[in-house]
Amino acid sequence: MPQAPAETTAQQRFPLIRELSDMQRLAHRQVAGFDLYHHVMAASWPVFFALLAVSYVAFNFAFGLLYLIAPGSLANAQPGSIADAFFFSVHAMAAQSYRDIHAATLYGDLLVTAEVMCGLVIIALITSLVFARFSRPKAGIVFSHRAIITTNGDRPALLIRVANQRNNLVIDAEASAMLTHDVQDDTVGFMRRFQDLKFERCRTPFWALTWTLMHPIDRSSPLWGLSHDDLIAKNGEICIAITGIDETLAVPVCGHFSYPAGDILWNHRFADVFSRSKAGRFQIDFGRLNETVTVPE
Repeated sequence: MPQAPAETTAQQRFPLIRELSDMQRLAHRQVAGFDLYHHVMAASWPVFFALLAVSYVAFNFAFGLLYLIAPGSLANAQPGSIADAFFFSVHAMAAQSYRDIHAATLYGDLLVTAEVMCGLVIIALITSLVFARFSRPKAGIVFSHRAIITTNGDRPALLIRVANQRNNLVIDAEASAMLTHDVQDDTVGFMRRFQDLKFERCRTPFWALTWTLMHPIDRSSPLWGLSHDDLIAKNGEICIAITGIDETLAVPVCGHFSYPAGDILWNHRFADVFSRSKAGRFQIDFGRLNETVTVPE
């Protein structure tokens, strides 16, 4: 006899996009495997250098133990000295001499040869990883902290402001967005629904400064007829992604952001960031990117 589905409570909800990293992933390794390169590239710089340091020490410590298991393989080294074996391994990896210690047996010579070869490969790998991390393009796209839904006038709309923080152009920039929220379906059960949000202008050939994206809330919009309380009750979230080509690097760049229902302001508008100086020079104030102004209902 099938069991009745558990009732959905206010505490049972799907995680937001910004909470996905904390989700417990069961049997993920069986499906995706272990992508070492992706993990190394995704790690922060402190974690990356910590991994390099640990790997470097472990490599030389392992070879140091191999020297120790054959007494007499290193001439002029103190018998049983882990320090002498370890630091000799460090210098052998870099193909350098260490004090007056040298390989004294065929076993020692073969071990030094193997370590030098492994050291050349490891140094090449580390160099390529550091270069790949430094050369990885970053979008330089800044999103406003809050999204805005304004109901002033005859055309209610969702507004999101983004800015290019670099002094160059993003070529052929394109923005896409979706509304995601929880639904209770009688057939499927508790699920997450994704609905596209169409901007009035989703593409621009040249993007240099700021860009205010507008989604008209009409009868075809997933936001039609919803209030702030409705979005919170549905665990709603607006997700946006922008792609383009960096003019300087000539490579694709991308950026993304998400706005939970609590980060969406109603009956507001963005403050103007453009003005003129006392000398009459046109200027833009990026410090006001997140400023909003209340609009009377």
